[in-house]
Amino acid sequence: MITTFNSCVEILNAHAEHIGNRKAFIFLKDGETEEAPLTYTQLDLHARRIAAELQSVASAGDRVWIMLPTSLDFVKAFFGCLYSGCIAVLCPPSKDSSFLAFLEAETSPTLVLTSQQMLPECRELFAQKDRLKALKILCLEDIPEAKAKQWKVPSFNEKSIIFIQYTSGATGFPKAVMATHEEMMANQRMMMENYRFKSDPVIVSWMPFHESSGLELGPLFSTSMGGTAILLPPEAVLEKPYCWLNAISRYHGQMTGGTPEAYELCIDKIVPSEKEKLNLSSLEIAWISGEGLQPGTLFRFHEYFTSCGFRWESFCPAYILCEALGVVSAERMGTPPVVAYIDNREIPHHKVIHVDSDEIYAKALVGEGQGGSQETIRIVNPDTKKAVEEGQIGEVWVAGPHIAKGYWNHLKETSDTFHAFLDPREGPFLRTGDWGFVENGELFIVGRLQPSKVKRQVSKPVEKSQRTRKEIADWLANRLAMQKEIKPDEIDITKPFAAFGIDSIMAASITNELKEWLHIKEIPSTLFREYPSIDLVSAYLSGAEGSPVFQEQTLQEVPETSQAGPGRVPTLEEFPAYKKFQELYKLYQSAGLTKDRYFLVNDGIARNTTRIDGIEKINFCSYNYLGLSGDSTIAEAVCDAVRSSGTSASASRLTSGEKPVHRELEAAISDFLGTEDCIVYTAGHATNVGTISHLFQDSEGKNLILLDEEDHNSIFLGTQFSGASFILFKHNNLDHLESILKTNRNQFDRALIIVEGVYSMAGDIPSLPRLIELKNKYGAWLMVDEAHSIGTIGETGRGLSEYWHIPAKEVEIWMGTLSKSLGSCGGYIAGSHQLVEYLKFTSPSFVFSAAITPANATAALMAVRQIKQHPELVKRLHDRCALFLQKLKEGGVNTGPSKDSPVIPVIVGDPGKAAQLSLELYNKGIYALPIIYPAVPKEKSLLRFFVCNTHTEEQILQSASIIIDEYHKL
Repeated sequence: MITTFNSCVEILNAHAEHIGNRKAFIFLKDGETEEAPLTYTQLDLHARRIAAELQSVASAGDRVWIMLPTSLDFVKAFFGCLYSGCIAVLCPPSKDSSFLAFLEAETSPTLVLTSQQMLPECRELFAQKDRLKALKILCLEDIPEAKAKQWKVPSFNEKSIIFIQYTSGATGFPKAVMATHEEMMANQRMMMENYRFKSDPVIVSWMPFHESSGLELGPLFSTSMGGTAILLPPEAVLEKPYCWLNAISRYHGQMTGGTPEAYELCIDKIVPSEKEKLNLSSLEIAWISGEGLQPGTLFRFHEYFTSCGFRWESFCPAYILCEALGVVSAERMGTPPVVAYIDNREIPHHKVIHVDSDEIYAKALVGEGQGGSQETIRIVNPDTKKAVEEGQIGEVWVAGPHIAKGYWNHLKETSDTFHAFLDPREGPFLRTGDWGFVENGELFIVGRLQPSKVKRQVSKPVEKSQRTRKEIADWLANRLAMQKEIKPDEIDITKPFAAFGIDSIMAASITNELKEWLHIKEIPSTLFREYPSIDLVSAYLSGAEGSPVFQEQTLQEVPETSQAGPGRVPTLEEFPAYKKFQELYKLYQSAGLTKDRYFLVNDGIARNTTRIDGIEKINFCSYNYLGLSGDSTIAEAVCDAVRSSGTSASASRLTSGEKPVHRELEAAISDFLGTEDCIVYTAGHATNVGTISHLFQDSEGKNLILLDEEDHNSIFLGTQFSGASFILFKHNNLDHLESILKTNRNQFDRALIIVEGVYSMAGDIPSLPRLIELKNKYGAWLMVDEAHSIGTIGETGRGLSEYWHIPAKEVEIWMGTLSKSLGSCGGYIAGSHQLVEYLKFTSPSFVFSAAITPANATAALMAVRQIKQHPELVKRLHDRCALFLQKLKEGGVNTGPSKDSPVIPVIVGDPGKAAQLSLELYNKGIYALPIIYPAVPKEKSLLRFFVCNTHTEEQILQSASIIIDEYHKL
C-alpha cells in the first residue's frame, strides 16, 4: 500500500480518511493499565493541531526538540513535527545539563516540545546552563484543539529532512543522524518486503522511541501498515518483563522486538506461575538485535516458552543501525534463525573456518538475515577498499535508498562514514565499523575488531581498552566539547587539556566517565597530568603505536598462499590490483567481450569511416567531431612546426620549454571562450587530476567538492587526491545539488561544484543558468569539463556558455581537452589571469611535466582558427546529430537523456546484450563498442555513438536503420 505514498504524512492522512476509527496506538502506562487509545483520526487531528502551532512560531526546516518519554504524547509530537515541515530532534533522555547544552549547540532548536508533566524537569535542567535558558518551551496540552483547522500542508519534498535521531554512543559519542522522507519511505518498503502480514498487524513495542529500533517498530512501521501498536514504557518492561509477554498474549500481538538482554530477563524473571498464563502462539515475528546476541539466548528462550506456543521460526535476528534508520538485514518472516560456529583463532586472520559447536575454540554466531532487494551489502577490506571473497571477514559496508542522509553538522564524519567507495563508480556506501561475513546470503556480525594487526604486548601498567585510538579520541573530543559548549570539530586533540580550562576536578570526573565507557577496572588518577592531551591519552589507553606506555611489536600477516619473503620478488599475479583486473576480465568474458574486441588496429585517419583488417566500417568510436584531425591545412602547419621547433619541447615550460606556439594557443583558446587567460597541459586526464587536487588540496577538512555521479574518472581521481570532503549529487539533478548545498555548505570554507558540458556517457547537457544561480547563492566555485562540449554545442561551437548565452566569465574554471573537436592531444584550464598565473607557477602536473609538443600545440591552434573561420563545420555536426537522434527515437530505441550533443547512447541494460548488439553491428559494417560495468552501472550497459560532421546523411540513415533492427532483436 505504501508504495503509492511519498511520505509518512500522506500515509497518516490516508489512514485517517479510510480507517479513521481503527485504534492506531494503545499505551499501557505502567505496563498493564490501558490509557485511552488513539485512533487514526484522533492522531491526524493531534498532528494537525501541533503542526499548526509550530507553523505559527517556526519555519520549515527549523529544529524542534521532542523531550518526552515513550508515550502517546511522543507519538503526537513526532507526527506534529512531520506535519509542520519542521525537523524533529529526538533528544536522548538525560538529566545532564552539559549534555543538553552540547545538543543545543549542535542542533540550534527553535523550541522544545514537552508536556505539563515534564515541564518542571525541563525548566530545572535548562536553568543550569546559560545557552539553555533562552529555549522556548511548548507544552502539548497548551495547544487548543481548534488550532487544527489552521494547519497548512507544508511545502516539503522527498529530500526534506524530517527528523534527527542520535546514535546510541556504543561506538563513541552519540552522533545526530539525519533522515528524509525518501529514506524513511525506502526503509518502510524494505520492512514490508521482509514482513508480509496477512492482515493489519498488532505490534507490541516497548523500546525507547529515541532509538532507531523503537521508532521503527512503534510509530513508523505500525502506522505504515495501518496496524495497531501496543506501547509499553521501557522502564516497566525492564523492571517486570512479564508485562511485555503478557501484552503479546492479551492483545494477540503478531510482531515484537527487543535486545538479547530483554529476552534473558524474561527467562530469568518470569516465574512458572506467570508463564502458565501466557499464550504466545499469535507471535509471528520476534525481533532480536543488539550487541551480545548469542545462540544460547535463542535456545533458552525457545525452550522455556515453547509451552506457551512460542515457535522457533518466530525469532527474527536483525542487524539494526541508526545510520540505516533501522534494519540493515533481518531474517524473513517464517524463516528459522541460522546459527554458525567458527574457529575463534582464525578471526584475526580474516578467515571463516567452521567447527563443531563443542570445539574449545568455537565462536557461536547468529545469522542476522539478508538485506533488501534494493540494498547492497559488501564485505570490504578497509585498508585496500576492496571487497573480500565469500568466506572472509571484513568491514560491513551498506548501500541503499534507506541509508540516512548523514550526520547533522558533521560533514567530515559524514563524508568518511556515508560516502565510502569501492572504486569511483561503486558507491557511495555506509561504513558500519562492524566486522562480519556473508555466507549463502546470510550476514554474520563478528564484532568491532581490528584484525589486520596482531600485537605482542611487552608492558601493561593499565588494562588495555578494546576501543581504537580514534574512538577514544572522538569520545574525549565530544566530552570536552560538551563541557565547553562548543562543537567537537573545534577541539584540537594535540592541545594540552589546560588550554580548554580542564582543572583537576573536571579531569577526575571525565576520567571516571571514561573508565565506565571503556569498561576498564582502573585508570590512574594522574592520567591527564601524565598524558596531557587527547591524542596522548587515546594512544595510551588503546596501546597504539607511538604510545609511551605500550612498546609493541606489530606482526604483519602474510596470506598462506603467498611465498613472499627474503630473497624473493613477488610476481605480478600476486598483486591485488592484478587479481582485480583478472576478475574484471572474467566479467567482460561472461558478457561476450573478449580481448580481441579491443585494441583493434584502425588504419588511416579516424573520421566517419575506419578500416579494420582491411574492411571499411562506419565509425562511431571516434570523437574527431569536426573532422579537423587529418585536415590538410592543419597537417601542413604541423609539419612546418616540427621542422622549426622539433618533435618535442624537451623541457618544462617553466624552464626552457616555452615556445611561441604555446602562448599563441592559450591566447586563441581564451579569446574563443571569452575568458581572461588559459593554461595548456599535455593530457586531458592529467589536466583534471592535477588542477582539482592542487587547487582544492585539503588536510584540514575545510574544502567541499560536489560531483555529479556521472562525472569523468579524472574528476573523481582529482577529488580523491585532493583530500577534500566530497558528496555526489544525482546525475544532472540540480534540485538534489541544492539540497546538499543547503545542508552542508556552511560547514566548509570553500566549495567547488564540478559538472560536464556534455556528459560523456549520457550525452545530456546541464543547466548553466541554474548552476550559476546555485554557486552564487551558496558561495561556491563552478568548474565545467568541456571535453565533449567545446566545438560541439553552441551556435559556433564555443561550448556551454554559448549554448546558454551566458558570458564565460560567470564560471570560475573552464576545462577542456584538445583531443576531440580540436584534433590534437592535451588539455586546458581557462579562467581569470590570477588563476592561470597561480597554476603556471605551482601546479605540479604543469611545472614538472614537459610542455605539450609543438606539433600538438600547432594542431590545436589551427583547429581553433578553423572553427572560428568556418562556422559551417559546427552547423553540419548539429544537423547530423539531430538526424541520428531523431531516427533512433522514432525507431523505439532508448537513447536516454541525450539532447543537442554528439554523444548518443543506445541503452540496452544487460551487459551480454550490449556485447551482442555491438558484435551484430560490427558484422554489418558499423563500429560501436559497448560500455559496461564498471564504467556504468551493471543495469545500464550501453553502446555509445560519437557522431561527427564527416558522417554523411546516407551513413546516418543507414546506420540508424540497422541499429533499430538489431536493437529490437535482442
